[in-house]
Formats: sequence, structure tokens, C-alpha cells
Amino acid sequence: MSQAQLLLDACPLCAAASFRRLPAFVRDHIVRCEACGFNFSERIPTAEEYEAVYGEGYDYAAEDARQTEVNRANERAVANRLAPYLKLGRVVDVAAGAGRLLLQLGELGFEPHATEFNEERLRYLRSKGIKAHEGGLFPDLPAESFDVVIFTEVIEHINNPIPVLANIANLLRPGGALYVTTPNFDSLERRLLGQDWGMILFPEHITYWTPRHIDQAMKNVGLSRASLKAQGVSPFRILQALQKRGIGESLSAEAGSDRVQAAVAGNPGLVLAKKAVNGALIGLGLGSSIEAIYTK
Repeated sequence: MSQAQLLLDACPLCAAASFRRLPAFVRDHIVRCEACGFNFSERIPTAEEYEAVYGEGYDYAAEDARQTEVNRANERAVANRLAPYLKLGRVVDVAAGAGRLLLQLGELGFEPHATEFNEERLRYLRSKGIKAHEGGLFPDLPAESFDVVIFTEVIEHINNPIPVLANIANLLRPGGALYVTTPNFDSLERRLLGQDWGMILFPEHITYWTPRHIDQAMKNVGLSRASLKAQGVSPFRILQALQKRGIGESLSAEAGSDRVQAAVAGNPGLVLAKKAVNGALIGLGLGSSIEAIYTK
């Protein structure tokens, strides 16, 4: 890294030093590695930019209060998929946020652990009965002591993925599972919306993942794919992009997402259409979100 210029001088995935800027994404400093094709923001966010995004003050209690039955059902479905990995009895969510998936896994017999970056977030997790640990992405926890590691919507926020994933792999017992999610840069949404896609978001999002690149990263740290799908489309993100172009009603993220969810859930035809579209997107690898399980 060149700290004086605040620019990365090597690809975060393969360490190659040759990459080219993507003209459509200059605003967010996105370049593509010429060796492996990985897309990432060349510019390193400043300390002030990091503080603006990740400083104390985010209201996780309000986020929890906004959760719908659809959200909870989705979390229960994920927990049930991870339940077969129960052996030692422990799960850890790295950079856990509100830690909601941990509560679902706790009901299935896992002892829930979490890591976070500041005391405010640790206190909130502990208030929910979760064993919360300092250390963020590099907690001081015993090696091979967890059946499952959760790493959801985090990897796109970091530009040092290989050391972070190597540490996560070290936490897993042999045969344990890493559950990971991240936006899909190969998605139909991104292809249609370009720089207005809501997941292109410097300085918050600084690496941009595809199924191929997730596989490459996991292979680099000794993990093997158990399952992977690129699923879903977000009508709200499409509405957001239209609003950026001056089309349509302006809505907050929460209000827009809630309105779209309610509209779909209340219309059987839309539910069926959504399932059909999602099936096609999964088959083509063009869904907006990557969801994967890797094992050690």
C-alpha cells in the first residue's frame, strides 16, 4: 500500500500489481485486476471517512424493531441449513451487527458468540444473551473452536480479504462451515443500473465480488465450496436508482423496502412472479446477492 497517496498498489485478492480503471465507476474509484479480474476500489478510505461510516451511534435496536416476519422466516431457513454442522456447539458471527441469525441458531442448540468493533455494539449483543468479544475481524479466540462462522454482508467492506478469511478459517473446526453473503457484482441489477446500483458505495463498499472471485478467495485459505447461489432482485434498489435519475417518489431506505415487501407479500401473483424471476437469476448466476457455505 502507498499510504501517502492512499492508493492500493496490489490486488486484494491475488496481489498482482497491474489493474485498470473502469470508466463507468470512476466516482467510486473502481479498478479491475488484469491478472484475476477482481474489481475493487483503488483508493483507501481515510480515517475520517471510516469514522463517518463506522463510528458509534448506529441504532441496532431500531433495526431489530423493523424486522418483518419475512425477515425472520428467512433467518430461520438459514439456521436450519446450518444446523447439521452442530458438533462442538458453538457459532461465531464476525462483525455481527445486530446478530439476529445467532439467536435463531441459539434456538437450535448452538452457543452464540459474536465479535464487534466498539463497546456500544458489544453491549447491545450482550443484552441479547450473546457472548460478545472484542477484536472485530481479528478476535483473539481459540483455533478450531467453532462449528460455524457467520460472515454476512461484511467482505465487501474490507480491502484485506485474504488475511481476514485466513483468520476465519483458523476459527473453524475441521468439517466446520463458513456462511457468507455479499452483493454480486455480476448481477443483472448492476448490469442494468451501472453506477446507480445501490451497492456501489464508496467508502462503505470497497471490494466487489462475483461467485468466481468468492471461490478463489476461499480456495486461497483452504476452504471448499459446499453450496453457492446468486439469488434475488431488489425492486427497492431499482426504485432507488430511478430516484437518483429524478424519476419517482423519494423514499427512505426503510420505508421503501417495507413498502415493496408488503406489496409483494400481499399479491399472490407477484409472489409467484418473484419466485420465477429468482429461479431464473439463480440459474444464470445473475442474482443480486451471493449466498454461500464453505467448509474446512
